[in-house]
Amino acid sequence: MDSNFVGWVAVVFRFVHVLAAIMWIGNSLLFTWMEFNLLKPGKDDDKNLLGTLDMLHGGGVYHLQKLTLRPGAIPVPLHWFMWQSYTTWISGFVLILTLYSIGGGSFFLDASKSTLPGAVAVMLSLGGLIGGWVVYDQLWRSPLRNVPWLRCLFPSVCCSRRPSSSTRFLTAARSIFRSER
Repeated sequence: MDSNFVGWVAVVFRFVHVLAAIMWIGNSLLFTWMEFNLLKPGKDDDKNLLGTLDMLHGGGVYHLQKLTLRPGAIPVPLHWFMWQSYTTWISGFVLILTLYSIGGGSFFLDASKSTLPGAVAVMLSLGGLIGGWVVYDQLWRSPLRNVPWLRCLFPSVCCSRRPSSSTRFLTAARSIFRSER
């Protein structure tokens, strides 16, 4: 594949990735701020009401209510803030494929450390990403999620060990999780 084309695809997806991440973080900060600034409901309010908040923007007042609802009582249409996170994840995955996997994995390998074929390096990298996701997902589905210190320690240890194991075969500067050791 033409290296100029791959370079431009990487530039576009890097821009989309950073922009989507900024939007995702901004939404998270907004909802955290709203959560901390909710006004407690009065005694005469609905028992499902957790709080209210009035906000001024664009010449209008937004009256927000936080409610606990049964699954069947969720309003339609419901505006769900999911596309920022999906776009961040998908653009990041395409960026990894574009930068590292196209070209037979040649960006992954350090000839002084390994004689692995490029395709094997690509499979190791993708397998590490998918395997890490499966382990992380299973951690949060297991009873270990109820042990606060363990649910913080386990991912930290896994993330700190993976870089050193991946740099045995891959270049340190180009391994997906870099280690500064």
